[in-house]
Amino acid sequence: MTLRERIAAHGGQFHCHQIHAEENQKTVTFAHELLPPREATLPDVPGLKDFYGQFGGLRLYAHQDDAEEAAFHVAHPSEWAALEACYRGWVDDEEDDEFLPSSEGGYLVVGEEPATGNYLLVQQHGEGAGAVVLFDHDGFEFVELGDSLLDFVERALEPDGQALTAMASHMRFRTEGSDAQWWIVEMRDNGGRVVRTEV
Repeated sequence: MTLRERIAAHGGQFHCHQIHAEENQKTVTFAHELLPPREATLPDVPGLKDFYGQFGGLRLYAHQDDAEEAAFHVAHPSEWAALEACYRGWVDDEEDDEFLPSSEGGYLVVGEEPATGNYLLVQQHGEGAGAVVLFDHDGFEFVELGDSLLDFVERALEPDGQALTAMASHMRFRTEGSDAQWWIVEMRDNGGRVVRTEV
């Protein structure tokens, strides 16, 4: 089975409780949104052609009732400039040697954790070129998520408790007309995987 087929076939549910009212429970169905590959001009960075030869974009763990809410969004290259501008709004006023990794200036902003101010970066140059790093604006942390975009996706399909907790930290599953926010307690996927958040 190809990675694309695996992603398309993968789905499941998040079992949640309401934040500040844990007695209230909710089940949220998730799936992944795959866009077909389409023409793009790509820089010569390891892994980019491999990924964009299969996908035009990708939303991982998208809420079935609101695809805009997802754990990760890997964007088509036509969207990179807009993402770069948003990312730059966070880092341009910072001292490079204080917050930013040594290869700053050599990153492509290829995606985001939707509606968080956190961005997926791909290292362009040097040792580790092609690696995927998450910029977390809360504390200006840079967290490596994979050796390449495809490796990042492979890992995301099999989260451990720590990775699920990171996803839960920004997914709230709000519904229209309600202020209730929900915390993922457990993920159950259609492959039999059961993972609990770490709190």
